[in-house]
Amino acid sequence: MSGLLSTGSSALLAFQRALGTVSHNVANAATPGYSRQRVELAARPGQPTTGGYIGQGVDVASLQRLADGLVFARQIDSSGELGRLQQLSSMAGRVDSLVSDPSTGLSTQWSAFFNAADAVAADPTSSVARSQLLAAGDQLAGRWRSLDNQMSALETESGQRIQGTISDANRLAGEIADLNRNITAAGSNASPDLLDARALRIDQLATLVGADTVAQDDGSLNVFTAGGQAMVLGNQAMKLTTVADPFRPDRVQIALQGASGSVRLPSASVSGELGGLLEFRDRVLDPARAELGRLATVFATGFNEAPGPRPAPTPANRSR
Repeated sequence: MSGLLSTGSSALLAFQRALGTVSHNVANAATPGYSRQRVELAARPGQPTTGGYIGQGVDVASLQRLADGLVFARQIDSSGELGRLQQLSSMAGRVDSLVSDPSTGLSTQWSAFFNAADAVAADPTSSVARSQLLAAGDQLAGRWRSLDNQMSALETESGQRIQGTISDANRLAGEIADLNRNITAAGSNASPDLLDARALRIDQLATLVGADTVAQDDGSLNVFTAGGQAMVLGNQAMKLTTVADPFRPDRVQIALQGASGSVRLPSASVSGELGGLLEFRDRVLDPARAELGRLATVFATGFNEAPGPRPAPTPANRSR
């Protein structure tokens, strides 16, 4: 009778744990980064008797986290690329809007200036036409200065965003290192919720700077940027920082802070939002500002070198 009661109570306890896990799954259905869990059951060893072996019931063998390592690797890779493209598209779209919108671009003032120039060419002696040409020239030059100032503001904003992204990335790297420490200390009994918390932060870090992971035998995960720079090694977090650009002191570059000092990182070594900001600055904003300056120089030089209108004929000229 005692064996029968023991077998029945083992089943009740095991399925109570299973029902508790189901409730936990339902409660966290909308929790970011949560992975579904499942209770794995195992039969107890049978008890030998004169008539053979009699089953002893069931035990909870383990609590399994239903997450796939390959899917996780693809997810963090996609998060880094998505973060880069979103940041690049957002900032590049602002430059495109700036130069294409009639209220901020050159087209309206450009047309007004050449219309005024045509009026002067048609009537060179008209003081009204000359005044309108001078006013249109001032407005066109002012629009050029306004465009350059707004692009300069975009560069300042991108620098501030770079600083903020680095700060967030360093915070996440520190949290991942702490979670590695807790998971390593727990060993094989590490809570699936701890693993979920670590995976969520790695995905968030990948969105910011790109990430690759390498699993260790003790259960920890080493995290590297897309270019192979270590961000987390076991329970130790590295720090990204900024250093002045040697060619442009007003601009910052990315560096990795180590025991021997800061090591400057090339722009291609990071992905995510940080990589998108660097790519926007180097491949969109700088060429746009350079082209704006070249256009102003060519326009001013070409217009100043253009031959002016011939003087109106006078009686003295006609007699000659």
